[in-house]
Amino acid sequence: MNVVRSARTLPFLRHPISEQFPHSLTGSCSSLGQSESASKRKLRGLFSINPTILRITTLVVLAALTQTTEAKTHQVLKSRVRFLATSTEVRGTWGYNQDIYLAELVPSSGGHTLVRLIDEYFNATPPQSRTILTSPSGAMFRLLRDPQCDLSLKEMQLRAAPGDPMAILPIRLSYRPRLDETPESGAILPCYRTVRR
Repeated sequence: MNVVRSARTLPFLRHPISEQFPHSLTGSCSSLGQSESASKRKLRGLFSINPTILRITTLVVLAALTQTTEAKTHQVLKSRVRFLATSTEVRGTWGYNQDIYLAELVPSSGGHTLVRLIDEYFNATPPQSRTILTSPSGAMFRLLRDPQCDLSLKEMQLRAAPGDPMAILPIRLSYRPRLDETPESGAILPCYRTVRR
């Protein structure tokens, strides 16, 4: 037997739900409002860019572009090198060694160019062999042009023949190489650095 009760027998149905549970509904709505506000603040934080971060990012991008431009400007050159004279040899117990030579670039296209050649390498790495330094035909090298170390032939001190062990001694030496063409004493020698790695 089914029993049907009216609103009179169920008094709680005569009042709206909001009146029966005022605190729970108000709390839920308040929580929802706070969550929505917090979400909006997070979204605004994600899409807004701090001026300091923007400036740092701009500087990093500009530095990367500058390095790329310099790398393109100072490209490695492959050329045959013939050594003509030793200028200075710097040796140390740590860090880098540095040997400077008067040399001649002999490109595959022909001709030759008189240059100041700087060979810089780790202390644990051996210097150029005497075979390479005294070879009449020279040897192939990877070079990097460095205009900052250009020097006139007159200012360049030539101390010994290439491969001469006396060049490392701290004594006054002088050497005059035989050149195919005698350049003017004030002629500027373009400077190149060897690329060993």
